Amino acid sequence: YHFTVILLTTLLSIRGRYSEASTYFRPLSHSTSSTGWSILSIHMQLRLAECQLKSGQLPQFLQTSFELIGLGDCV
Repeated sequence: YHFTVILLTTLLSIRGRYSEASTYFRPLSHSTSSTGWSILSIHMQLRLAECQLKSGQLPQFLQTSFELIGLGDCV
């Protein structure tokens, strides 16, 4: 399941459909962290932040960035 969603989100982001890709990256990053895949989770959060920035979702981008640096509870 995770591999399929990763492939889908990667294809969406390559095609410039950042907003759509970000809707898949968010749950994927949380599900991979809860199953012990912390490196994959960090990578998914980085990709999510990139998609949010490129699609103009600045508040969501900032929230994801804060989560990445460990300040997720501050926002």
